[in-house]
Amino acid sequence: MSLQREEQEQIRINVPDGNILAPQNHNSKFITCVVLLALTIAGMFSFCLILFHHSVKDPCYSQATLDKNGWTLSSAYCVQQIDNVTLEIRSAGVYLIDIQVHAQKETGITDLVLKVNKKEFIGGAFQTPHRNECYAKLSQTLQLYEGDQLLLTINGLRRTFSFDNRTNYWKMVKVLR
Repeated sequence: MSLQREEQEQIRINVPDGNILAPQNHNSKFITCVVLLALTIAGMFSFCLILFHHSVKDPCYSQATLDKNGWTLSSAYCVQQIDNVTLEIRSAGVYLIDIQVHAQKETGITDLVLKVNKKEFIGGAFQTPHRNECYAKLSQTLQLYEGDQLLLTINGLRRTFSFDNRTNYWKMVKVLR
């Protein structure tokens, strides 16, 4: 019996101080270091992603194309279409508006007018030197508010001509909230 007690005491004496469950090799320290490093990098990446997300402007973009029936909205993140010549703002902000209209020389374009509520913005009409074509362009940066209506008139009429879709567009991009 005393022999068993001596063996137990020897076993107790030989038990190292500290955590008995932890393996006593250097691999565990390396693995712990790698895990902590990975968690730190993941945390920093998440923090940067959150900062980047808040600094990015609204993905607010709208685009319409023009054909014989009027404007057809193909992307509508910022506006909704009221009719074939009128768009209504959904989200307030500063917008860069870019409009280009093309017609045959015989049809002609004398003016391209964008009406925002009661204000009018007139685009420049020009003719290409070597082709029988006319263009009208309008680029404007405007502060717009939710509910504002944009009406596009060409030659003072709410009508369109036989336009080439590839060169007729109305693009709006929100540049500031």
